[in-house]
Amino acid sequence: MLYLFFGEDEFACEEALRELERDYWSDPTMGDLNRTLLDGRKMTLAELRHHCDAIPFLAERRLVIVEDLVTRLDGRKGSGGASGEDDESDAQPTSAGSKGLLDGLLAYFASLPETTDLVLIDPGLSQRTSRGRIAKWAAGQKGRAVVKQFARKKVHEVQAWIVQRVQEAGGKIDRRAVAELARLIGDDLRTLANEIDKLLLFPEIDEAISIDHVRRMVTHSQEANIFQIVDSISTRQWNRAIADLRRMLHEGAHPLYVLSMIQRQYRLIAQAHALADQRLSSEDLAKRLKVSPFPAKKAQDQARRYTREQIVDTYDRLLQTDLAIKTGNLADDLALELFIVEQATGGDSADRR
Repeated sequence: MLYLFFGEDEFACEEALRELERDYWSDPTMGDLNRTLLDGRKMTLAELRHHCDAIPFLAERRLVIVEDLVTRLDGRKGSGGASGEDDESDAQPTSAGSKGLLDGLLAYFASLPETTDLVLIDPGLSQRTSRGRIAKWAAGQKGRAVVKQFARKKVHEVQAWIVQRVQEAGGKIDRRAVAELARLIGDDLRTLANEIDKLLLFPEIDEAISIDHVRRMVTHSQEANIFQIVDSISTRQWNRAIADLRRMLHEGAHPLYVLSMIQRQYRLIAQAHALADQRLSSEDLAKRLKVSPFPAKKAQDQARRYTREQIVDTYDRLLQTDLAIKTGNLADDLALELFIVEQATGGDSADRR
């Protein structure tokens, strides 16, 4: 059987693979002996045939997983050689170049041994892959191939996924908590799964996860507070920023943690500002900054309120605040409040647009 897993929802794509793998690890002594992982960016047709044609060891089936092969061949418009690479294989006379490799692969897929499950997995690959030759071939092979495309979820789908995830783990969550989780984290299912797991471990949650639990315990809730503080600073609402700061400290956030989060946010702002000329989408910026789309979008929006000189000035004030706290020159909460006031009312050097 051939499986094709791809889509922009990387977590769901990887979850589908893990579900398939569970059948091969029912016997832990045999699972890895009948499982092979290949790098599709460098793999040759001869190498694929070598592993797929092998007889399973003391088992009925073997699993061969190939990562990023579809990206290599069908990942761009005009599939079949779009990558421009020369991929050699001595198994097919027409396999010089990507088009030759693709032709050879499609011919081989038709004769894939019944004892082999071949998974082509490309997490993050866009939906246009469904128009590529591999996906079209697989879609026409009823009973011999399975195609699963995982698109990014919409808001109502994310909320339904949260409820299902909590229930599958044996927990409960109320409606307002579901909405708050979706608001804070968005459609980043990997982060959502991690936060749900952490919430379910807290002993005080003996019934259902509430919105108060989410706001106090979810990392992104603290991150959202930092976004609000930086937003207020950039719009000169220093009194609002200080109110948010005091609330965070009252809820148990350590002053140095708050300072580090503010530093992190301004670092993202500086990077977003430097990349502004490239006119990246928030999704593309998130990949460049290696964060989820939500903080990337916030940094992108906040970066528009600063000039390069103002960002440099902010870094200088952050350094002074850090030194004042660590040398004991100022109480930590006072140092943070002074940073906020100076940054929001810093005269000519910090005037906002």
